[in-house]
Amino acid sequence: GRATTDDPRAVISALVLLGHLTRYQARRLIHGSVAELRLGQYIILEPLGQGGMGTVFKARQRFMHRTDAVKVLNKELSRNGLAIERFYREARSASLLDHPSIATVYEIAEHDGSVFIVMGLIDGTTLQEKVQRSKLRVEEVLDLGLQIAEGLQAAHDKGLVHRDIKSA
Repeated sequence: GRATTDDPRAVISALVLLGHLTRYQARRLIHGSVAELRLGQYIILEPLGQGGMGTVFKARQRFMHRTDAVKVLNKELSRNGLAIERFYREARSASLLDHPSIATVYEIAEHDGSVFIVMGLIDGTTLQEKVQRSKLRVEEVLDLGLQIAEGLQAAHDKGLVHRDIKSA
């Protein structure tokens, strides 16, 4: 038989243990922020990082069951026409690139006042995490440097200049 409980936190905890919810989703549910868990056709799984223009989330496309990275423009900037155009320009520029060191852009969309870019999720550790975890061997530094340089060269070959290189 199935166990029953009147405690919503216990139910949510059980759903996390069973792998049906992420910890991030559980916290949003407990705090009543259910609307933050859905963005158009995407189910928000967890935040990945935050920058000056927005927050990047790990998200699953509801129908394709594909896990992607979704970069959401900050709410304040979503009301600024120039910021929105800059965000669109970033997405259009990135969508021209096809290189293993550069995330593929799938779409740019708007939903309930949120503007977002959907791109391929590159699983793994960030360069920043790698450097903080341990001292890198010379061979690793050269390999990583080559991957970065090749990605930048691919962008430059398309006439694009990246002005915001980060280790994340």
